[in-house]
Amino acid sequence: MSVAHKLIIEGPVRMVKGFVAGVLYGSGDEPEFLRWGDDEGYRTESFLEHLQEWVGLKEHLVHLVTDPKSAARILTALESNHGLPMKVRLDKGVMAGRFTFSYEVFAPIYAKKIHDIVDHPPQGVVVSGLDPEVTEHPDAKGPEMYSPDHHWAEKGTATVEGPFPAIGDFYHACADEELIRCESLLIVTSDDGSQDV
Repeated sequence: MSVAHKLIIEGPVRMVKGFVAGVLYGSGDEPEFLRWGDDEGYRTESFLEHLQEWVGLKEHLVHLVTDPKSAARILTALESNHGLPMKVRLDKGVMAGRFTFSYEVFAPIYAKKIHDIVDHPPQGVVVSGLDPEVTEHPDAKGPEMYSPDHHWAEKGTATVEGPFPAIGDFYHACADEELIRCESLLIVTSDDGSQDV
């Protein structure tokens, strides 16, 4: 069962975003979550979406991920949009999200800062493959300006997967930390498990 819906709506970007916000927030029943694909750093990799980007149509497609109840309200409102130039291009259930991250730091205090985030994911979110590599060069410690090595370093990489909205929140916690380099968030849909936003 999908816990979220991915929608792609064709139309002028500002109009679509305003329309969706008006439908969701104007009803007085705020969405559980709403993530705008382009604003959130979600990855677009399908061949069709690359082709649309190359020929200039991409700017008129708005990607979003939201809870099923909000998706249903948006779709209902779009059916009776009174001739506005908007239409739904895609409506798919979202099963999960996935991304990878990496880091490299040169002091234990910064490693602790990273581990405070990545070692405590939200419920349902799994961090796999994290095997930090720590190297120490005691002879490099000191005030030398041009030391070829750091006296201490830690680096690591991992893959993270989990359901929405928890994976989106965790993605932002990682991406907002300047010491962590995150790849874009891949959206796994209910039909084939490989759709990107």
